Amino acid sequence: MNGIKLNVVVMLLLCSLSAFAQQVSFYVSPSGSDGGDGSKENPWKTLENAVEQTRKNKNYVSINLKDGIYDLERTLELNSQNSNMKFMAANGAQPIIRGGVKISNWKGPDKDGIWTAKVPYGVVGRHLYVNGKRKVRARTVDADGWLRIAHRPKNCGSVSCRDDANTPNGFKVPKDFPSLSNVGDVEMVNIMRWKMYRGKLQKIEDGIAYVDPKYWNLAKIGPFAILNNKEDEAVSWLENAIEFLDEEGEWYLDKHKRKIYYKPRKGEDLNAAEVVMSNVDRLIDADGVENISFEGITFEYANWNQPSTSKGYVSIQSGAILTDPDYQSIEDAFEGLVDITGSVHFKNSRNVVFNGNIFRHLGGTALNFDTNNQNVNIFGNVFQDISGSAITVGNLQDHHIVSDKVSRDIIIDNNLIQDVGQEYYDVCAIKCSFVKDAVIVNNTIDGSSAGGITLGWGWGRYDVDNFDFWKDGSDKAYNHPTVAGGVIVAHNKIINVTRKLGDTGAIYNLGASPGTKWYANYIENVAHPEEPFCSAYSHGIYIDNGSRGIEIK
Repeated sequence: MNGIKLNVVVMLLLCSLSAFAQQVSFYVSPSGSDGGDGSKENPWKTLENAVEQTRKNKNYVSINLKDGIYDLERTLELNSQNSNMKFMAANGAQPIIRGGVKISNWKGPDKDGIWTAKVPYGVVGRHLYVNGKRKVRARTVDADGWLRIAHRPKNCGSVSCRDDANTPNGFKVPKDFPSLSNVGDVEMVNIMRWKMYRGKLQKIEDGIAYVDPKYWNLAKIGPFAILNNKEDEAVSWLENAIEFLDEEGEWYLDKHKRKIYYKPRKGEDLNAAEVVMSNVDRLIDADGVENISFEGITFEYANWNQPSTSKGYVSIQSGAILTDPDYQSIEDAFEGLVDITGSVHFKNSRNVVFNGNIFRHLGGTALNFDTNNQNVNIFGNVFQDISGSAITVGNLQDHHIVSDKVSRDIIIDNNLIQDVGQEYYDVCAIKCSFVKDAVIVNNTIDGSSAGGITLGWGWGRYDVDNFDFWKDGSDKAYNHPTVAGGVIVAHNKIINVTRKLGDTGAIYNLGASPGTKWYANYIENVAHPEEPFCSAYSHGIYIDNGSRGIEIK
């Protein structure tokens, strides 16, 4: 995409939304009433009612959000009947859309300094925040002494030597490891240079910990799977048990008793503090909308609960997760890969603008534009404290989708992104997989556990001139190029990335991307030698397998 085309895209976006000048305005307020008429004087109370009341409105609709907190008990769903709509902060207001629940009526402390409270029925969030600060789920410091039960082929001394696929899903537990009261809720965390796995334990018997079979079937799919790790490097730490709660700032939820435990930091008064647990997985789910914008709104406290299920979190790279345990090889499994859920999610949509919003304290990816989105402008937003990525665009299965269905004409401009990958270390700040004609400019990325900006997908295996990455029959024999290409990455400031994991970079690419240009980007503080998985594999610019068609200055 050259400068002329960029200007055309911007003009199209502005023109598509210019009809808002003829809009009909409605108002919403947390102190309003859904029995009102939606006027400024008698605003509606809930966003759900505002959306329902304005469906099929033939005019362009502006929904003005007055000051206050809009608590969602379920996802706000938008479809084609909600097109031609603008959600915006009312004049001078700072509205907040929340997916969490407040926890109150704390009791304590006990002899160990731990406080307790009841949790509302059905709330099983993975994240707790005290006065807007993310707290740590109770965990061990490491997993020293946890050794995988491995069946290695005879005469195999190499780390790269693959284990028998029938290796049992068991780990030897050190004799001094504490007895666990809720074994089935405990999460095992595995870090492997550039990716992270999280899976639940099933049981502990005779000094052997067994993990959930569904998780194990996903985690052992290789290459570079859990079976390829050394036995003494197999487990990084254990998480989510009351027996691990021994540090200030740690918490544990006993979902069976609906009881939460927290050990406050010095100076934290739980009866005066705002304590929030994440709850709703998606705040907004939009499918097939057109001419819609969001301006001046804060989105916060969304959950993402899949890693707490039997499937766990098995990412092969950058938050691309395996979800089907029936696949037998990594090549087949590629057909089932999906990205981390977006707290705000769009697909099949046109002419979408996010301008001047705040995304913070979110449990998955903050803003996700999935398949078949066109003319999208993400401008001037702030992203802070995100478990996954800040922004992801494209779908991992769209490599050869028809051209009018690919996500394209995307502008990501002048956003501030801070502290992403807080829970899932392998993700990047901005990810565009199979995307056509995108502009990523003027953004500041400050703080990522892994990469900064990641483009492309597939290690070249979807390209015409297939890059023989692994002897696994990966040549799909495509006779035309993928849809990826025409991406401008320019004038971005990318600092303090790859803080936890390596084998990635501030700007990274996989596969062919014809017409793509990277230039005038500022990159600083990438290598972090104090982190064992970062020092040898962290890069400023990284053009990985199958990359071609890219001009870098």
